[in-house]
Amino acid sequence: MKHLKQKMNTSIRKTLITPITRLGLFTLVVALAAVAFTSFQPTSFASAAPADPADPADPAESADSASPNLAPNDPNISYSFAPVVTDGLSNPTYVTHAGDPRLFILEQDGRIRTWLGGTLASKPFLSIEPIVLCCGEQGLLGLAFEPNFASTGRFYVYYTNNDGNENIARYTRSVTDTSIANSLSATILLTITHPDETNHNGGWLGFGSDGLLYAATGDGGGSGDQFCAAQNPADLRGKFLRLNVVGQVTYTTPTTNTFASGQRPEVWAIGLRNPWRNSFDRQTGQLYIGDVGQGAWEEVSVAPAARAGGLNFGWSQREGRHDYNDGSACPDSGIARTEPFFDYDHGANGGRSVTGGYVYRGPSYPWLNGFYFFGDFSSGRIWASSQPTTTGVYSTVAILDTNYGISSFGEDAAGELYLIDYGNGDIYRLNSALRTNGPTATSTQTPTQTPMVSGTPATMTPSQTPTMVTTPGTLVPRSYLPVIMTNYQPQAAPVASPTPTTPVVATSTATAEPSGTATPLATSTKTATPTKTVMGPTPTKTSTATLMAPGATATKTATATTTPTTVSATSTATATTTPTTLVSTSTATATTTPTTQPATSTATATTTPTTVSATSTATPTATPTATPV
Repeated sequence: MKHLKQKMNTSIRKTLITPITRLGLFTLVVALAAVAFTSFQPTSFASAAPADPADPADPAESADSASPNLAPNDPNISYSFAPVVTDGLSNPTYVTHAGDPRLFILEQDGRIRTWLGGTLASKPFLSIEPIVLCCGEQGLLGLAFEPNFASTGRFYVYYTNNDGNENIARYTRSVTDTSIANSLSATILLTITHPDETNHNGGWLGFGSDGLLYAATGDGGGSGDQFCAAQNPADLRGKFLRLNVVGQVTYTTPTTNTFASGQRPEVWAIGLRNPWRNSFDRQTGQLYIGDVGQGAWEEVSVAPAARAGGLNFGWSQREGRHDYNDGSACPDSGIARTEPFFDYDHGANGGRSVTGGYVYRGPSYPWLNGFYFFGDFSSGRIWASSQPTTTGVYSTVAILDTNYGISSFGEDAAGELYLIDYGNGDIYRLNSALRTNGPTATSTQTPTQTPMVSGTPATMTPSQTPTMVTTPGTLVPRSYLPVIMTNYQPQAAPVASPTPTTPVVATSTATAEPSGTATPLATSTKTATPTKTVMGPTPTKTSTATLMAPGATATKTATATTTPTTVSATSTATATTTPTTLVSTSTATATTTPTTQPATSTATATTTPTTVSATSTATPTATPTATPV
């Protein structure tokens, strides 16, 4: 995240983004059993099963036997985010779990809060404000619990100390009250020098499947890797560190970290700028990394589980999958680079400050199993990536545009996913629904590519044949952003101390255009021309959308106006469809009149039904927001 964490003084109206309309006429209903907790003892968490903090949306619409081959933008899948915590938090930066029903939420000022069963505990789990330097991009940024926390009571935090340096410290659970931590139990494991600039602090902590603690550090701040830290294995900045901490007084370093002469033994991977939010796939052990770009490209990368040290993610020789213009200012390490599987530019394609996310492995929505969700702090856009084939080809699609300032994603002990809206201080949970008797879109990708040695990414010409088989059923009016296909081959785990080689990089990007046996449910074209300034005032925003139900036309217009100074954004979206076998009637009228930000909306649609009919009501809202970048 580029300029996260300046306190947002503007009160942003809380709005649940992208409500999903659900219509009747289901021919298959399979109920998912809700995870329930009838009792909870705060002094004993070890045997508790994960709680279900928010009821899934319409669990009757779930299907235990959902196809694992569904794409993230399949028209039968809907997404939304349900509010979980909407009051009482200040500048939340992270949410995670300790293997029990609680959610642990970091507040940037230096507190860890706990949430359980609809209640945010008034007493912090840990409060270390006097030793934390906040805010801007500094503060309490990372938290990780030992895998056997229930028995050891040990956990780790990453924070900016009062000298502007980054500390990794261990704390323990209180002996007298196990619902809180002992604030006097700190052991400083490592201090990363960072006194000259306030940005690019990294801050993520997590335990891998190897039982080791991974820590993501920024390149020291400023711009353009001004300290030439990222490609230098002897510098702790701009790296992933890997430490053996379980059962240790402080830490030891695994011998498999070693990959270069003169490196710091804590260093596991190099070439990071500001890796803001990362995660391990709890099923495969793969590490997903969201690294914030300089001025043009944001990137998401993946590393194999428990890999030996020596990965190079490219910065500052590369920005995303592109040569960085100023990269010649710093020496190249010569270590072979690992290219991101997805990157996006700072134009209309999605924002300018990536927030890494999680692979969904929860029990509530089996059709989402294996999808990697991530977003952008600046734009609020959310993507999902999947690997529909065994060849390692990732398919990435934008699934939602929101007004959230996404400071982090997170997961609970069961694997359900959460999102933090930094500006409003809210926590949301991912909800989804699957229509099991409607059209299904599947695709087969057979990309061909021309490898190259550094420089401009290679050109890919994909052979893609999506098909859509239409079965009469309940239809959900939606519009979808285009799928962006990127080709990436995961690296096999090498032996320890690999020998650096000349990088051979093969990358590609293409836009998939579906064709099928029936007309898709909806298609859309969207153009956005944002202009933003750091921590700017509330912008003027106008959006017009045409949503198409089968055989019907509905138009709605929402306008919200405030007084901007230097921030503006304009977005226009149009969607049309003409289904071949299904006809519906849809009439919707909605008017909203906020007190200070008026917005009006009118939508009407009529058609003549034949054998299938549906009625829907839409209440659009428009919320202009100030976007920190």
